[in-house]
Amino acid sequence: MSVRSACFAPQCSNVFATGGRDGQIRLWDARISSLQQQGQFLKKSVNVYKNAHLIKGFRSPSTKRAISRLSNRFEKAEPPSVTSLLYANDYTLISASSCGKSGLRLWDTRRISVKDEGQVLSTLEVPTNKDAGVTSICLDRFGSSLFAAVTDNCVYEYGILTSHTKPLRHFTGATIESFYVQLQCSPSADYLLCGSKNQQAVIWDLQDLYGASDKRADMAERRCRALLPKYTLKGHDSEVCCVGWSQSGKYMVSMDDQDFRVWSADNVNPSRSDTEAGSAIETISTYELNESEKTTLLVNRYPTENLPNKVYERYIAKFKAKRLAETQTTPSTSLESQPPSTSKKNIDDFCVRGYVDRTKSQTKQGRPRFVIACISFCVFFHFLELRV
Repeated sequence: MSVRSACFAPQCSNVFATGGRDGQIRLWDARISSLQQQGQFLKKSVNVYKNAHLIKGFRSPSTKRAISRLSNRFEKAEPPSVTSLLYANDYTLISASSCGKSGLRLWDTRRISVKDEGQVLSTLEVPTNKDAGVTSICLDRFGSSLFAAVTDNCVYEYGILTSHTKPLRHFTGATIESFYVQLQCSPSADYLLCGSKNQQAVIWDLQDLYGASDKRADMAERRCRALLPKYTLKGHDSEVCCVGWSQSGKYMVSMDDQDFRVWSADNVNPSRSDTEAGSAIETISTYELNESEKTTLLVNRYPTENLPNKVYERYIAKFKAKRLAETQTTPSTSLESQPPSTSKKNIDDFCVRGYVDRTKSQTKQGRPRFVIACISFCVFFHFLELRV
């Protein structure tokens, strides 16, 4: 099987890890002496994690036949390929696979694997369907946030220094459909660069998530806008797969199947004189929102009733009409659908009402007794007349 991903340890250039399409993760040390086999010098891996992202199914305890049938099925299943590897530190390795349900797995490389099975420290959940997988992972410049590009057109952020296994937020705006799209964080600033299928690469500004504002509506709109790209790197003729930053974070590179382009962080929307043909540095342009993204931002900016008339009629009115038609076809008869009382009451109202209710109940209970007493008196009086 061919190698799908590889990465070096951050503090030791002799130690590295590789992941293959056969679902194995192998740890290597270049300082180990080579072995000679059939006239060739080969190096043996230090550790092996077989079936690193294989999902074990649940066996039905009803019958032995069902158990054996399920076990045979799992033995024949092929493990997902390891699509991306990353060292969080010298002893913790993070791996991703083509199966999103297996999640992102953190391994302790100090433990010797028993039966070629490594020690999983934690598994980060990927909230996606069974057909999607993780294409690439990267860390921010502080090593506290982990980003994962998934083939459901989302980039998920995780806090690996916490105990939370679910993503903190997800970024949209990139079209990720193949397992060759990569993403990379800037080494000197809070920017996230990711490839895309629509002949461009996109950049998110992570600082926009933490901007201060006095108004709650402005804060909601800013956070919603921060989850969308801020800049785009256009000009490619096919899918942008490989992206990267320079060591200083000033220059970026994006590459498709045929050529690559170099970008400068200082060259954002320049004048026409700087964008002539033959220029060594490409031009960065701002991201253009589509119709659905504009609708989301407008809803977060204004209350639904205070939207401008043209915007309300174009985006919101049709959705409210559809929702109203659905509610009219299936009317609710529960008590929750009844409007609450708007009349204000004080303590005297409750006291008077309680007294009236108690009087009525006593009156209803006293009527049968009064009738029985009258009948008994009449019978007794008639009996006395007969005796006399």
